[in-house]
Amino acid sequence: MDPYKVLGIKPGTSKDDIKKAYKALALKYHPDHNPDKDAEEKFKEINAAYDLIKDGNYNPHKTTQNRHGFNPMRGVEEIFRQHFGGHGPFGRTIKRRRGQLRITLEEAHHGCTKKILISEPISCTPCKGVGFELGDICSHCNGSGEFVQQKNIMVIRQPCPACKGFGREFKSMCTSCMGRGKKSNNNELKVIIPPGTLNGQVLYPFEDLEVTVVYLPHEEFAVMTNNLDIGSLVTVNMFDALLGGTAKVK
Repeated sequence: MDPYKVLGIKPGTSKDDIKKAYKALALKYHPDHNPDKDAEEKFKEINAAYDLIKDGNYNPHKTTQNRHGFNPMRGVEEIFRQHFGGHGPFGRTIKRRRGQLRITLEEAHHGCTKKILISEPISCTPCKGVGFELGDICSHCNGSGEFVQQKNIMVIRQPCPACKGFGREFKSMCTSCMGRGKKSNNNELKVIIPPGTLNGQVLYPFEDLEVTVVYLPHEEFAVMTNNLDIGSLVTVNMFDALLGGTAKVK
């Protein structure tokens, strides 16, 4: 891969211009805004090219150019978070939902698709998020919803403590949300687990979702503390342990 060709620039381009070219292409090919089925792969290729030349030390004759930590299995939003300062496309802050998926060692090795149930609060429809049925105009603020205080030349405006800024008196509590104004909404989402996913690895399958992968205990194997090696669990009798012997290891 020629990173300069991918980014549409010439060798010797300044770091600032390299960054400008990268951002323009990254925004253009972000899968959220580009319906083309190949947009995500193009986006990752653009990111890989930028990783190679962003510090100006690119050597095309070296075979290993992974010193920048580029990982082709990274999610699109993880790439955006690294290069765009923790924000989503066009600088908007992403409010993340978080979940955990427990998978077997075999599922981690081969890759799989799992379902995850994400619970998130939504505004209660019957009371429109108020939590109570609204009655007459609030007598404390005359329906303005504000409590105004003047201190010297300063005017301080705060939500009315009686009606919480709604401008109406509270009547009976909403039985649908029990006065909370919000209800829990459960969404079942499908998450693709790539082959070789590590124990404790964080995936970003969707723009606003962060999923931590945790291995389930295995009857025959144990993942070592370095998270890379696998140990085989073998049971031997006391005499073989003392005198030596042979054991079959999977």
